[in-house]
Amino acid sequence: MIEAHEADRLALAARRGDTEALARLYGEFAPAVRAFLRRFTGDSAAADDVLHEVFLHLMEGRGRFRPQGRFRQWLFAAAANAARDHLRKLGNRQRLSATLALTAPRSAPPPDEALAARDAVRRVEAALEDLPPEYGAAFHLRVRDGFSYREMAAITGDPEGTLRSRVYHTLQRLRDHLAAAEARPDARAGSEES
Repeated sequence: MIEAHEADRLALAARRGDTEALARLYGEFAPAVRAFLRRFTGDSAAADDVLHEVFLHLMEGRGRFRPQGRFRQWLFAAAANAARDHLRKLGNRQRLSATLALTAPRSAPPPDEALAARDAVRRVEAALEDLPPEYGAAFHLRVRDGFSYREMAAITGDPEGTLRSRVYHTLQRLRDHLAAAEARPDARAGSEES
């Protein structure tokens, strides 16, 4: 993992045209930013387009990046802003795809575990499906990417209290939905027949 000040140094070098610095930053941060953008836009292709646009902006020196040990936070904020612009240009406020970005195991799990994992992902997707995009995005930033609420506020422009509330309500909705799904015998039987 690239340390915060090293990321700042690489970002400044990338702005000066250093393609190796840009490649290191891209390799380190692109997967997490892509997952966030996928959740934000609800579309893999749009997420890739916005991701490339953000790194192009970095290389061209656009944006207000200041080296203060916060490149990662700046990058996610730039990604959120670019995603909003992208959606606005489309004239389309797409809902979140609500797919948890679960990391793939290094080796293939046994078939019954793989089936249970797919079923759990489907249940989580169903629970998150009706949430407004800003709830899923806050949940993603906090749970998947580990940002503090202060960092999340800087990224989204929303107050910390609002973000805490969104994450809390999202977690509560997940708990309630998963508990209800587990209690229904038809839900378990349907997943076993899949």
